[in-house]
Amino acid sequence: MIFTLSLGIGLSLILIAFLAEYVDSSLGMGYGTTLTPLLILFGFDPLQIVPAVLLSELVTGILAGVFHHSVGNVNFGLPKIKVIDLPRKIAKHGLVESFKRGFPLHLRIALVIAGCSIFGTVSAVFLAVNLSKFYLKLYNRCLSAFNWYFYFNYN
Repeated sequence: MIFTLSLGIGLSLILIAFLAEYVDSSLGMGYGTTLTPLLILFGFDPLQIVPAVLLSELVTGILAGVFHHSVGNVNFGLPKIKVIDLPRKIAKHGLVESFKRGFPLHLRIALVIAGCSIFGTVSAVFLAVNLSKFYLKLYNRCLSAFNWYFYFNYN
């Protein structure tokens, strides 16, 4: 479903997304749980919101990783391995041990987290596509109520 936005609504959505990312960056979480209920209040369909939130989180996560690597907080540098030696090293040490020896610790952690995230995202998308809109909206509203409950009771 393609639709057009007025300039004011488009700019307000961008501002809300930046504020949600500020909350996410300062607290380490909360981008999706902050932005999703607000977009639902704006009248967007949940099947439009989920890909937009996931894509924007992907972009900001990759940029955060690149900036952390560039200032030296983490080491994502790949080792200089010849592709021709790779099957021999895997045969000698095994796949897991080759992975441990060949990649820096920070990169291994990032790859495991990325793999789990991809699995969770694909599972959630299949669930969202196959679930009826009633249950999807019910889940989003319960999540929003849960979020506001903790915001007002524990801040």
